[in-house]
Amino acid sequence: MHFEIQKGSRILIVGGEPFKEDILIWWNFVARTEEEMMEGVKQWENHAAFGEVKGYLGDRLTPPEVQH
Repeated sequence: MHFEIQKGSRILIVGGEPFKEDILIWWNFVARTEEEMMEGVKQWENHAAFGEVKGYLGDRLTPPEVQH
């Protein structure tokens, strides 16, 4: 493999073994199970485990309704 980049550029290459299970991706969340996904939503709504954007004056984003 060959890359050409401009001087001063940075590159990050991430790799590894594929996950054994399917990965769920929805809105801003990534999880292995629907239960993990719903726990992430709950934590987001309760302002837990996720940081706040300092200086942002608008309301916190609300995730769209989950379609089952």
